[in-house]
Amino acid sequence: MKKIFTIISLSFLPCVSLLAQNFGTAIKDKADSLWTQTPETFRTTYGSPEIYKWKTPLKRVLTYKCNDPKAKLFFFKHPIAKAGFNFKSKQLQGMRLIFAKPTAISNKETYLEYSSKLKEEIAGLGKVGTSKLRKRKSKGGYRYTYSWRSPEYFISLRCSYAIDSKKTFNPGRSKFSIFRRTPVVVTDKKAETTPDTAPEASKDSKIKSNDKGDRYLGVKMLKEESPNECLYASTKRIFDYYKTTPRGRSWEKIKKSLKLNVKSAKGLKRVFASVIGECRCDVKKLATTHIFDDFNSIMKFSRDYDRNAGEMKKNGINSFKVTSFRKLLEVMDEDVLVKTRSNPKEIENFKSKACKEIDAEKPVLWVVFLGVVKEKVKPLAPLGGYVRIIVGYNSKTNEVIYSDNWGKGHELKKMSWEKAWAITLTSLAVTVKK
Repeated sequence: MKKIFTIISLSFLPCVSLLAQNFGTAIKDKADSLWTQTPETFRTTYGSPEIYKWKTPLKRVLTYKCNDPKAKLFFFKHPIAKAGFNFKSKQLQGMRLIFAKPTAISNKETYLEYSSKLKEEIAGLGKVGTSKLRKRKSKGGYRYTYSWRSPEYFISLRCSYAIDSKKTFNPGRSKFSIFRRTPVVVTDKKAETTPDTAPEASKDSKIKSNDKGDRYLGVKMLKEESPNECLYASTKRIFDYYKTTPRGRSWEKIKKSLKLNVKSAKGLKRVFASVIGECRCDVKKLATTHIFDDFNSIMKFSRDYDRNAGEMKKNGINSFKVTSFRKLLEVMDEDVLVKTRSNPKEIENFKSKACKEIDAEKPVLWVVFLGVVKEKVKPLAPLGGYVRIIVGYNSKTNEVIYSDNWGKGHELKKMSWEKAWAITLTSLAVTVKK
């Protein structure tokens, strides 16, 4: 795979006149350094800092888009229109390249020849095996996807073209990506990890850990004045964690708009739209439930709950007396609720997505209902919906680590993933923007 490092490293040199040289021979011994460079050295080694920008304040993806011919990046002899370089713990983990459209191509045969040559160049990068081809018909044309896999890398090339009603040939932009499937080799044995253990936090990582197996993020506390400020407080804590603020918005105005004043489970789950609108950020649902969304789903949940309650010799739900979501919470029993909501696939999905965000050094907004499942530290909010933050996890005890906006003693609390899923309405990944 050393040829991969060599060709890719040299292909990003900004000077066009150097393309005729044999780069593989020129820096053969330095090619591996591509994957161990920090973002700072990467920007100065492959071009200049001015042609790169961080995609978000998280500083994990460097983007490239440049119209200056003197500063253009090339892959072999192909100019790059856009690029994204993914970093993890300040080490390059992968890249996506979008090539400029080949304007000189005006027919299908020439384009297939062009894409075939590009495929051969990529296949010649190293011992990555034979490519797999997937061909799909698109509107007016076709899309070809070639992929290679090795124990260390995943490489793909996507090419496409279209022919309109006037039989005008339109070549698409080819896209190339390469990602490491294994981490960068670390010489310090204490820092090495295995697939069965959680990855250790690097020196520059925001993830903290202890001997008990806890892995968590240091999200600064912001004490709310009342429970209906939980959404505002949790959101602001996440922005403070990223050391940024919403674009063109003051927290005073946001505070008024993000007051949590909803009376249904479905209304609680709509908080993500409020966060997007008020804070100008991207919000993605990680795991959510629909069991309390409408009358039919509540009735189905009630039947399942009553069946489990009967088996456990406990009281069921009287649908004539339960006239609101709050009333439903008042009559539910913790053990019956946990058993009713127990679904290994859903719990694992909730857990894996939350842990993935934590490993990416991103806290998670967690919308729950309080008052049914007993917690080690008594909640200071009344029975009903609430918004808190998932800040970590413990793989040894199989627990989620979360934080509430109630001051000292509520920074790091734990709960089993099974109980956590039982009270979950939705979990949200928030990506802030500059």
